[in-house]
Parts: sequence; structure tokens; C-alpha cells
Amino acid sequence: MISISFRITIIVLWIISSTYAFAAEWTGYVRVNSKFESSDNKRLTTNRNNEEDVTGIVFSSTGNITAQTERNITSLDTTLRFLRYDGDSDLDSDDQIFRLRNRYLWEKAAFNLESGYKRESTLITELEDSGILNTDQRNRRVQFDIAPSVDYFVTEADQFTLGYSFTDVEFPGSNPLSD
Repeated sequence: MISISFRITIIVLWIISSTYAFAAEWTGYVRVNSKFESSDNKRLTTNRNNEEDVTGIVFSSTGNITAQTERNITSLDTTLRFLRYDGDSDLDSDDQIFRLRNRYLWEKAAFNLESGYKRESTLITELEDSGILNTDQRNRRVQFDIAPSVDYFVTEADQFTLGYSFTDVEFPGSNPLSD
């Protein structure tokens, strides 16, 4: 459901800005990285009986496309990350992260809209936060967020901002905490 609404948001913004697309200055980049990992951390496993080293390949691609006019700037950032581990395929993961930003300027105000969609494994954050996997089975996290705001420029040095932020996080397929 969330991914459908995110796609609809992008399509609607594209239709609204179709005339904008012809007058804009476009910039963009794509960066592709791959790295080999080897870890002798005995806790980097979903199988507690497996005490072998884990080796793997991380392939990631990041990109940005930005369109800018005198009054409007729109950018889309994407990250695709694929993790493949030899010896423990339960660690494999395919992650997608998208972030859309838009800023429209008027003479005394600006409208900002930032939204994002993230579908990733909890493996990366568990390892970054604690250095260990806390469960025998990782979870998939799906996060959608949107944050509209309006800036009102009182003077050149002072401004007033009114904004709202909404984030929805789901763990599809995981069991809620139970006895």
C-alpha cells in the first residue's frame, strides 16, 4: 500500500511539473560501488551453530537527478544496495532508498516538500548500532515519510517556518513481540 501511494505521488508531481521540465536546468550523477567484505565476527550469522568466517560482496548504486528553475528546485536521490554473503545466505539483502525533495519560492515565502521511501533489511542498522545480530532472523523494514513545510520570510535575516512530519514504519512478515 505504501509503495503504491509513493509511486502515485511521483507520477502526480511529474504530470504537474511537465511544463516545468522543459524550462529547467538538469543535473545528475550515478555512482556505482562494490566491495568485498570478510568478517570473523562470530556474531555475524543467523545460524548460532555456524562459527565460520563470513565473506560477502556489497554492490551499491547511488544516483541523483535535479531540476532547477528560478523559483523551483526538485531532486530525487536513489540508493540501491545488494548484499550477498557466502556461507550464510540468510544475511543476503536487497535494499532500496528513495528521497524526493521539492522547494518552490515565492517573493515572501517558500513551500518545501520532502518525502522518502526506504525498504531495507535491519542487518545494516543492527551491525552499525551494536555490532551483533540480535535475532536468528533479520526483519525487513519498510519506511515511508513525508514532510511538507512553509517558510515565511519576515526580513532577509528572519523567517518563520511551519511544518509537519509524518513517518510510517512497518516490519512486514515479522511477528509482534509475544510470550
